[in-house]
Amino acid sequence: MNATFLAILLAGCSTPPPTYRDHWRGAFLVESEIADAASRATTEWNRAASGRIEWQVVSTEDDITPFADWTLSSVPTPPADADDDWRGRAAGNAAIVLSGLAPEKLYRVLLHELGHIAGLDDGVSAIMREKASMVPDTIDSATIAALDEVP
Repeated sequence: MNATFLAILLAGCSTPPPTYRDHWRGAFLVESEIADAASRATTEWNRAASGRIEWQVVSTEDDITPFADWTLSSVPTPPADADDDWRGRAAGNAAIVLSGLAPEKLYRVLLHELGHIAGLDDGVSAIMREKASMVPDTIDSATIAALDEVP
């Protein structure tokens, strides 16, 4: 069976999260279900970071698993330890989001989770609010300023 794999390519270094560098490089495997929202979210990070982060979504017919540094995928049900507001999680080399979210909510959850991939903690800015319903659809200057504090 020929599966199409999508990857987010990040320009910069290939160290795993949460280390942040001025330019970030690595590859995420992305499921097609979340590809559109991932493309929008990475475009917004590119705009807001003004070249400090350069993310793009690309597709390939090749299995790039051996070359992927991270995965970005969806799950049908929240993990057992999740609270009622859970919509996603980023830890280690992976981020997961809840499948079946409305496109706008999925986009905002991905904005937030990509913030974790860049090394940001919950609560440091509007994008990093823990409730998806309170996350704005654009990245503010406080979020970009918070990147300066990431080791």
